[in-house]
Amino acid sequence: MITATFTNLQGEKITDGMIMIGDAHFNMSQNKNHVIKDFLPTTDEHSDNFLKYRVFYWKSQVDFDAKLNAYVLDSAFDKAESITHDPAMGDNPTDDRTVEEKLWHSVRGLDSTYLSLTAEKMAEKHLVEVVFI
Repeated sequence: MITATFTNLQGEKITDGMIMIGDAHFNMSQNKNHVIKDFLPTTDEHSDNFLKYRVFYWKSQVDFDAKLNAYVLDSAFDKAESITHDPAMGDNPTDDRTVEEKLWHSVRGLDSTYLSLTAEKMAEKHLVEVVFI
C-alpha cells in the first residue's frame, strides 16, 4: 500500500490518497530461434514482458481506517493504442473498451529496473513513475 496525490479520471484531485494494488499479473517471454538464412546459421533472440494490474484507492487515511469501500482507478484511454477509428470523427480514435477493460492498467516492455520486483511492486512503481505523472 502506498500514499499518493493524483487526479482521477473524473478530474477530482486526491491528496494523500491510500492506494492498493488489487491484482497484478506479470508475464515474460523469451524467444530464441535458430534459422538458416542465405545458407548461414543465425540466431534470432527476442524477449518481451507484460504487466496488467488493477488499482483500488481511498480518498484518505481516515476513509481507509473507517473501512469504507474503495474506489477503482480506471485506466486512461490511450489514443495511440486504439485500433478503432470512426471515419466521421476524422483522426480521433474512439474508446471502445469494455467496462472490464477500463478497470485494468497494462504496460508492455518494462525496463530492467522492474524485473527484480514482485508483480505488486512493479505495479506500484509503474503507477507512481508513469501513470501519476
